[in-house]
Amino acid sequence: MIIVEDDLSGTEIQALLNEHVQGMFDTSPPDSIHTLSIEALRVPAITMWSAWEGPALMGCGALKAHALYGKAGFVKCGPFANYREDPFSRFMVLALRNE
Repeated sequence: MIIVEDDLSGTEIQALLNEHVQGMFDTSPPDSIHTLSIEALRVPAITMWSAWEGPALMGCGALKAHALYGKAGFVKCGPFANYREDPFSRFMVLALRNE
C-alpha cells in the first residue's frame, strides 16, 4: 500500500468522497453533517491523502489542524446558539478584547 498526497482530481477519489457524503446524509443526524465540497477541500489549509493498493483506492484522509485555532487563541467551549452537544461536533470560542 502507498499513501500519496492527493489533489482530488481523479475520478476514483471523487467517487469515494461523494459516497462518503451520501453515507453521512443516510446515517447521521442532520445537525451533525459537516461536509466540504471537493473544491473547499482543495484550500491550502487542508491536506488530503489517498491510500492505494496497486490501482485500487483503499481510502483517504484529510488534515485540517484544530491546533491552528488553539495557536490563535481559541479555546474549547460548550455548544452555542441553537447547537447541541454531539460526538460529531467541536465547539471553540475566541474572546475578543476592546482596545
